[in-house]
Amino acid sequence: MLFRSYRRSPELNRALGGELTFHPIRVPSEITGQLDEGLQTYAPIRAVDGSVVGAYGIQHSIVAITERVGENQRTLGGSVAAILMVLFAGLIGIVQRASRELEWHNRAVTELHSLHEMDRMKSEFASTVSHELRSPLTSLIGYSELLLLRGPQEGQPREWAELIHRQSNRLSKLLDDILSASMIQDAAVEFAPHALDLRAAVARAISNIPSPENCITLSADLPPNLPAVMADREKLVQILTNLLTNAIKYSPNGGEIRLTATSVNGRVRLSVIDHGIGIHSAQLPQLFERFRRVHARTHPEIHGTGLGLYISRSLAELQGGILWAESEGPERGSVFHLELPLAPADAS
Repeated sequence: MLFRSYRRSPELNRALGGELTFHPIRVPSEITGQLDEGLQTYAPIRAVDGSVVGAYGIQHSIVAITERVGENQRTLGGSVAAILMVLFAGLIGIVQRASRELEWHNRAVTELHSLHEMDRMKSEFASTVSHELRSPLTSLIGYSELLLLRGPQEGQPREWAELIHRQSNRLSKLLDDILSASMIQDAAVEFAPHALDLRAAVARAISNIPSPENCITLSADLPPNLPAVMADREKLVQILTNLLTNAIKYSPNGGEIRLTATSVNGRVRLSVIDHGIGIHSAQLPQLFERFRRVHARTHPEIHGTGLGLYISRSLAELQGGILWAESEGPERGSVFHLELPLAPADAS
């Protein structure tokens, strides 16, 4: 309200004295058409030099201002909400895309790891089999050629025949291991578990072992009251034969190899104990992997495919048993434990 004269009031006088003043009044409402609470504001008018040359007054309706502020707030709130929804939707899209990409990368890494693992196993398989085949085949070919070219000499035919027999058995064992590993991998192993007296299985496994060399003593210590276990006879004999053969193989300096049996927590534990070259603690988790030979570099003279322990553990687990190894370190020997479930009391 310009060019309007105001009644001199204390507030106006203070404004003419240079102060900014406020005091409540009643003003016509721009919304309701009635008198609303309002506010009278007086402000000084200053010249260039800062001196007060007059004053002006402004009247507001508090209701109108409040309504406009509320309207502005609602408009602003709606705008902010819309902006937040857009941002949130965009953020969700980004997170979903990132999740899909991460999942794809994880699958790709897993597949790549599997491919690398398959390539590693194929390479190890080819290297192991070619190495294990080469030695017996060389002997078989060489001595058979000698027999063909030179004919039997005094005392030699039996020696050569024995060597050919040993190397043929070695080839047969290698092929049996490869076939067993393949059947385990394809879940094609058949079981016929029944109540089994361990004494007969242990005796059968020991009879499968050729006469040990290097002054090795092989013994079995089975208590007379040992309960029957639930197992497949042929698979159990195969496991025990593998464990005993390994113990002999990795005891190049001879010593005692002992097979013991005890009852532990409702199961029977068979232990094959040797005093051979031992196993480093870091290598224990790798013992039962396919084609893994932990002593391949340190003892290259000891032959093997790296399949025997893999087959043994797999056969043990498939009939409810467990197989693990312990060792105090290199040159401290090793112990292989096989636990099997007891046969039910009513099993024949």
